[in-house]
Amino acid sequence: MNARVQFHIYLVCVHLVFALSLALVLPANRPAFFILEGCFLLSLWVGTRLVRRMLAPLRFLETGAEMLEEGQFATRMRAMGQPELDHLIQVYNRMVESLHDERLRLGEQRGFLEKLLQATPAAIMTFDFDNRISMVNPSMAKLLECPTKDLLGRGLEAIDHPLARSLASLPEEASVVLNHRGGRRLKTSKSRFLDRGFKRRFLIIEEVTHEVRQSEKSAYEKLIRVMSHEVNNTIAAATSLLQSCAGYSHHLPEGERDDFSAAITVVIERMENLNRFMREYANMVRLPDPRKAGADLAALVDDIALLVRHECQARNITWRREQSEAPLPAVRIDRHLMEQALVNIVVNAIEAIGEDGTLTVVLENRGGKAVLCIRDSGQALTEEVRANLFSPFFTTKEDGHGIGLTLVGEILTRHGFDFALDGGPGRDTEFTIHFT
Repeated sequence: MNARVQFHIYLVCVHLVFALSLALVLPANRPAFFILEGCFLLSLWVGTRLVRRMLAPLRFLETGAEMLEEGQFATRMRAMGQPELDHLIQVYNRMVESLHDERLRLGEQRGFLEKLLQATPAAIMTFDFDNRISMVNPSMAKLLECPTKDLLGRGLEAIDHPLARSLASLPEEASVVLNHRGGRRLKTSKSRFLDRGFKRRFLIIEEVTHEVRQSEKSAYEKLIRVMSHEVNNTIAAATSLLQSCAGYSHHLPEGERDDFSAAITVVIERMENLNRFMREYANMVRLPDPRKAGADLAALVDDIALLVRHECQARNITWRREQSEAPLPAVRIDRHLMEQALVNIVVNAIEAIGEDGTLTVVLENRGGKAVLCIRDSGQALTEEVRANLFSPFFTTKEDGHGIGLTLVGEILTRHGFDFALDGGPGRDTEFTIHFT
């Protein structure tokens, strides 16, 4: 029971008691009785009016509280003709107007922020207070290769994806560059923001692959040019001198001629090997832009199979070729460059297997796009190797130069194709190329 009802009950009870008392005291004097009863009724009416006036602010507060609770910030109160109440109404109207304007402003900002998050190429993810994913924009969902609805409400550690595992292990307030599939470089920042006084985490990922590759390319191109210039000049002069020295072998005693000639020949061969070694690096720097033309991808794979067939037989490696039932779409490639890239990939796979293994080449039509997968059963990729894939001069081979995958990545990037090299314990290593 509210205060207004209590006041009215009180007034009615008081006046009813006095009216009954008069009826008992003045039963014979009817004129006086009716006059006094009229006075009581007038008093009751005046009291009721006063109670209503006194309780008007309370009714206003109740109505205002209901509208605020329902979020009706567009509704305004009218003046009641009571100075003290009208002032309260003015204050209330100004307050709800400010709240209404603030709600509109926040709504506009939220709408702009949502559109910005949807359109930005940066991958963004926020977490709730229990470190479960509360918001993911399309760029992040694409990186994690999972629909947005399947990511919400989950922790990073519950997502079966290499990038998710790397993100889960990041320390707080960290900003690092992660290596992703296909040699992609992702600048990742992990930090916190305040929400209602409590800290929540967020992640921002920016792709810096192009910038890093350009920086690396500029560095190794300059290095290779300097090395090639100095080494080639030295080799040319040294080879010329050695060939001249070889001509003096007939002046030596007959017993020393063979040893002398053999020594000169070995040094000249080493010079030629060094020259060939530098040419391989120089060829990577002088890689031409692809001249694209229509090509039969299946025929190209068959040609490569012929090239490596003898090597596979010698190592007891089974070559398997699989192709989807759907016809492969036409691809536009520089056949010479693409053959060079695929040969590098296949040779790496053969060397990773060593002996007694399986090398599988899969050709697929995925959504009208050709996809090539080269899968080997060789040694699994370690985390260290995966972190340095496609980095210039990185190699795990004792006699490797570290230019094979760099050359492959450069050729595929110039073609504009997406590619990835992935594998791990218990899984085959797979090089995938999407011919877009």
